[in-house]
Formats: sequence, structure tokens, C-alpha cells
Amino acid sequence: MDRKSAPLFITLLVATLAGCQLPGRFMSGYAGAEPQGMELLSENDAFAGAPSSLRGQVRFVFDDFGSLDTDNLHRYGSPWKLVGAALVRDRHASEGAAITRKTLDRIFEEYGFIRPTSVANWVGPQPRFERHMGMLAGAAKRGIPAVEIEVANVGCATCHAGPLFGSDGRPTGQVWLGLPNSSMDLGAYADDAFVALQRELDTPDSLIATVAVLFPEVSERELSTLRKFASQSAVDQLVFR
Repeated sequence: MDRKSAPLFITLLVATLAGCQLPGRFMSGYAGAEPQGMELLSENDAFAGAPSSLRGQVRFVFDDFGSLDTDNLHRYGSPWKLVGAALVRDRHASEGAAITRKTLDRIFEEYGFIRPTSVANWVGPQPRFERHMGMLAGAAKRGIPAVEIEVANVGCATCHAGPLFGSDGRPTGQVWLGLPNSSMDLGAYADDAFVALQRELDTPDSLIATVAVLFPEVSERELSTLRKFASQSAVDQLVFR
């Protein structure tokens, strides 16, 4: 395996969706996802008719700029739950650590992802972060064929929202939009996810079982989609194997 190619792991991995055959390509079509957080623009009165400078902060933090759909899984999107489960199994299960959502959070923090308590220069009601800042995700669904998969991608705030520190030199838990995140190591994240997926797709049933433990809210339809994705016919098409 050429680890220098690991930053392209998403492209190499999800190209296997072409192997999950129904009439035509299983995931082609496409099904789009609305990134979590963008609902602030439509559901929050504080942003109704707000000037572009205020609306811009929502887009800066949460907008996927059209990247979250099933067709883009062949380019730069990733199957969020499958990647998370692979990382946890590869990094922690072998060490005897419990498999919990906190385990996954800790892994992402090691790469420099931040889950802030608040955004210091945010105007309006503070947003709530379901996952680490800059990790964008949303559920892509379609009825025929029956597909549901949570697609993820990184956004602007991954690298361009930095932590604040108190007078004691310790992080306060707050971030400032526009500051660099100097701890972010996307290369290491890509490398490790590439290796984890390569290993864990050898045992797809165990990987799917870990998805169900890590994400108890996962629907049966998404589990079915991921099972097709992680099937042996799909694994056989991984060009890096």
C-alpha cells in the first residue's frame, strides 16, 4: 500500500459503490443531504432577514457548498458512520477500550478537530454542535432504490476556526471564527481512516455491528445501505487492495 495516496482514500473507497448493483449503479442518481446546522437560517427568527454578514457566519460554519450527496461519495464525501466505526475498531477496540461515542470524539480531537462550548464572535443565538466543528454531515435518502446514508465532508471551519486560551494558557473551550486551527492534521486523519477502512472491511459484519453500537440512532435502512456498501463484492473492487 502506498500511504502517500492515503489522502485520496475517500475516492478510492467509495468508488466501490459501483459494485453494489441494482439496475444501474446502486448509489447513482443522486440523493442529496442538508448539512446539520443550516436549518438556523430558516428556523431561527434572529436570522430572518438578517444582513449577509450575519448569515455568512452560518454558511462559514455549516454550509457544505453542495458537497453532501451520494454522487460526491465517488469524489470527496465519506460515509460518516462507516468511517467512524472503522477508526474506533482499528484504534481502540484492539486495546480493550470500550466502544462508545466518547471514544470516537477522542479520536477526532487527536487530529485537532474542535467541539467548542461556544463561538466567541458568534452573532445571535449560539449554535449547537452535534459533532466537531467543520465536520459536516447530513442524511442522503432516496426511495427507489431504497438508500439512506449519512454523508460527511470537512468544511471551512475545520481549519479556519481556532481555539481561545485563558490567562493560564489553557484552552477555554471557545473558538473564534477566522483564527487558524494550528492543531489540525487532516493528513493524519486521511492516512488513518484509509488504513482503518482497509483493515476493517475484511470483517464487514463486525464493522456494521460496531456502527450499531456507536450510533444507536442509526436506521434499519441506513444499516442495510452500509451492509451493501461493505459487502465482499464491494471490497473486492478497492483499488488499493
